[in-house]
Amino acid sequence: MPEITLILGLCGSGKTYLAEAMKKKNPTIFLMDEGFNLDFDKNYKILIEHLREGKICIVIEIEFCYRKDLRELLEQRLSHDLAEVKIIWKCFENDIKKANQNVSKRKNKGDAKGHRDINSKVSSLYTFPDNAEVLPIVTEWE
Repeated sequence: MPEITLILGLCGSGKTYLAEAMKKKNPTIFLMDEGFNLDFDKNYKILIEHLREGKICIVIEIEFCYRKDLRELLEQRLSHDLAEVKIIWKCFENDIKKANQNVSKRKNKGDAKGHRDINSKVSSLYTFPDNAEVLPIVTEWE
């Protein structure tokens, strides 16, 4: 059965870290890290090809945090285009303080102010999909 994991969370919540850890355990995983909705149709076609090949896929897209309509569209299209598909939602808690502290301390992504600004906009709109697994944000100081 094709399987897709969608990872949601604020900037600095650990989305990329989680996806990379999952990929390290299974190097055949196909990962799309942010930018999925920049060209939804093109990226959807790429995703569906990998799912049809039997690959486990992971998608990270911050817009899924606050765009319930986009989440529902993706689920509808996947269910329509694949006979069976396992859709897993992993969502990091909506804790802007922890996320912003991580953004300020990390060295791999740059633009801490820009990411804190994104968090300020996204946090108040962030909702979890039904049946989502809600994960704690891990901080370096815990």
